[in-house]
Amino acid sequence: MREAMADQDVLVCDSGFNQIWGGQCFDVRSSGRCYLGPRGFGVMGYGLPAAIARAMTTPDQTVYCLIGDGGFAMVIQELETAVRCGVNLTIVVMNNSGMQFIQDNQRLFFGGRLISTAFSELDYAAIARAFGCHGIRVETSGKLDAAFAEAAASPKTTVIDVHVDNSAVPERTSLQSFR
Repeated sequence: MREAMADQDVLVCDSGFNQIWGGQCFDVRSSGRCYLGPRGFGVMGYGLPAAIARAMTTPDQTVYCLIGDGGFAMVIQELETAVRCGVNLTIVVMNNSGMQFIQDNQRLFFGGRLISTAFSELDYAAIARAFGCHGIRVETSGKLDAAFAEAAASPKTTVIDVHVDNSAVPERTSLQSFR
């Protein structure tokens, strides 16, 4: 994702594993607020509304939103806001059909007892198209570059729905600072 972005582009992360991966892998290459995340607040669902606001207030910058499927599902109605306001924004949904950050904590602190953290797989690209956005579904990593190029060519809000294996977790050393 960072390779597809220009130096001055902005990344807005939601809370969860997507924020940890964003922090681990996103190199800030220019001055200013090019990386935004909920950090101390840890509020799920922050990413999309924050990215829309950033895109509306700095139309000269390209904004990307990295969000998990749980957080995205909480605020998906904001796609209507992005479309109505003509926001050019790329939303990357890490779709693993569950709230993996919460599941990881349940495994660690509750003996592996998982409660209300897995759900049916949804095609967020199709849902995005129903809202009037451009929607792209990516099921293999080899298709990511083409998806980012297609999103960059689109004049409207684009949702890239990326299938992520639900066993993928960030490096454990990075997780220690979140506990």
